Amino acid sequence: MMRAMALAAFGILGIFATSAQAASGPILVFSVPGAVNSAGMGTYITCTALTAQSITATMFNASGNAAGTATLSVAANASVTFGTTSASAFVVNSSLGSPNIDKGYVEISSTSKSVICSALIADIANSPPSSMASLPVISHTKQKGQ
Repeated sequence: MMRAMALAAFGILGIFATSAQAASGPILVFSVPGAVNSAGMGTYITCTALTAQSITATMFNASGNAAGTATLSVAANASVTFGTTSASAFVVNSSLGSPNIDKGYVEISSTSKSVICSALIADIANSPPSSMASLPVISHTKQKGQ
């Protein structure tokens, strides 16, 4: 009986250890469908780190192939903006270096789930932008209440 309890306890500890190890690497936290980098429009994603962490944004084309990526180390309570290209109206901390993409999406990965992001598309030439629209930011982690 004691041996069974010891093995069960070891198994539970093994699960927690595995979870802790998995949490130390990048975690996919958000997807942003509708991202573009064409016809004078770019995609801009602003993230705020609630704890110090590394945040990566990766652009994918309509075929699902990676088409540009950028990683930034972000201090707690700091915000950064990723963009598919530079823009007159926004300060872009890191460009994804994306080619011309008229249909795509962006994945946001982080070393912590303690991050919030917003996304939009906007024209790249005007300040303020003559056209812009928000994009959905879909969570890949459970939110409070789920």
